[in-house]
Amino acid sequence: MHFLPEQASNFAPEVDQLLFFLLIVSIFFTVVIFGAIFYFAVRYRRRSDYELPHSQHTGMALEIIWSVIPFGLTMIMFGWGASIFFRESRPPDDAMNINVVGKQWMWKLQHMEGQREINELHIPVGRPVRLTLTSEDVIHSFFVPAFRTKQDAVPGRYSTTWFTPTKTGKYHLFCAEYCGTRHSEMIGWIYVMEPEDYQNWLAGVNPKMTLAQNGEKLFQDLACSNCHKPDGTGRCPSLVGLYGKDVHLSGGGTVKADDGYIAASVTKAISTKIGPVPVAFIVFVLSAFALELMLRKSKFGLQLRAAGSSEESARRVGVAVNRVALLGYLGAALMTFLGAVVLLAQLGVGDPGQGTSYTLTSITAVVLGGTSLLGGRGTFIGTLMGAGLSVQVLNATVFLNLDQKWQYIFQGFLIVAAALIYSQVRRGARRIPGRA
Repeated sequence: MHFLPEQASNFAPEVDQLLFFLLIVSIFFTVVIFGAIFYFAVRYRRRSDYELPHSQHTGMALEIIWSVIPFGLTMIMFGWGASIFFRESRPPDDAMNINVVGKQWMWKLQHMEGQREINELHIPVGRPVRLTLTSEDVIHSFFVPAFRTKQDAVPGRYSTTWFTPTKTGKYHLFCAEYCGTRHSEMIGWIYVMEPEDYQNWLAGVNPKMTLAQNGEKLFQDLACSNCHKPDGTGRCPSLVGLYGKDVHLSGGGTVKADDGYIAASVTKAISTKIGPVPVAFIVFVLSAFALELMLRKSKFGLQLRAAGSSEESARRVGVAVNRVALLGYLGAALMTFLGAVVLLAQLGVGDPGQGTSYTLTSITAVVLGGTSLLGGRGTFIGTLMGAGLSVQVLNATVFLNLDQKWQYIFQGFLIVAAALIYSQVRRGARRIPGRA
């Protein structure tokens, strides 16, 4: 029985050596620190209720020693790990290229010669292999334990990793990122073959078209050439020879037109961050406060609250309920569209199940924000806080390793509980003279 998976790539021994070093250092300091704690707890325990502890200051040399030694060890760990990371991030020029697409719940792989595989990958031993990964729906993670290789496949962008297989054989392929109810079924096999056997396998597959030919056919089928004319006379720039070249942007910058730029440029504006916080999140929070202010201070906001609280009472005081409701629905639709755009930038498209999941979460947040079974005013700030609570509930189910159905159960419980509690509060408020 092996403590670790078989070492079958050029990076596997290096990763294992770093892992063992981290384990040895962690175990050593754990034993030393806890041993010292137990020893000093017994040796210097308080022996009498009237005993006063003696205050003693340690020397500067001791302070320096227990600061410099851990710092030096962490620098060794950082340098060691960074050297492996940088080499894993820079595939050699002669590496063979494989395109990998993650999709619930399968891996789709394609060789540059055109051969396609699903949940299987055939590669030759001793030759560097570069993987270019993306996802059609949610975040997946391409994980081959025997190669010590793990790389996320993210919707809307491309990521790369590489390795050189060193042993022939059949090795497990997993998705290491929870991606839905059938995540555990997203598995496959990597077949490492002798170069001669690999060439025989390539010849036996006999693809109809290469990747370049498939791309050319798609370009013509979609009539892209009507605007992107080869001579540059069309309404859009010519794409002839564009890939790999520097492109001058209207803002004054220069970027290289590679896979990452072509895909990421679509979502870059939405995914921009200030430190660790996405700009879109800051905008939504500020928008919630602004809309809350509008709801409480403007004429339309007061009319909207009145119509949401009681249509009959609102009509008696002259509120045009139908017009207010129509404008409210249009505003809600606009905000839903903006939220969908942000969600699209994060998860991509193609899986209707994601829409169902996020719709239920949105309903939960709105209910927690102030709706009720009998009609409710609601608040934007309350909805924002309700969204935060919903996210924590979803995180808790994942942390407790519960099935996805429990997410729906907990959210349904929150909806019913919030609606009933709010309804009772509203009913009690109406019994108080002078309260709506």
